[in-house]
Amino acid sequence: KASGPEDVMEWMRFFRGQNKEELKEVAKGNEYLEGAYEDLVKMSQDEKKRLQYEAREKAILDYRSNMEGARKRGFQRGMIQGGQVMLIQLYQKNRLTLEEAAEEANMTVEEFRKLVELAEHSME
Repeated sequence: KASGPEDVMEWMRFFRGQNKEELKEVAKGNEYLEGAYEDLVKMSQDEKKRLQYEAREKAILDYRSNMEGARKRGFQRGMIQGGQVMLIQLYQKNRLTLEEAAEEANMTVEEFRKLVELAEHSME
């Protein structure tokens, strides 16, 4: 619990503690910091709890990393599909030839033709 800038500074000093003695000294007189210090002492004494904590932290980091990767892939896929839609529209409006559109889409003419057919069927 932090109710003001002083409390935030105390927590920052606590988190930057380099050893047990420093943590204990920073925590002295603050019931919340003392509770956090006691929890840290208990966790460091219990190997099983420490390993569970580390596994949980790793799972959280892995999840965040996976979600960020999925978000980026989804964005890229959307950009590619959006670009393909635009190329199909330009081709359908006779602003690009089939060959030009296929080249811009980095596809063969036959691949692009199939993409156009799929797009036309999906709009029916």
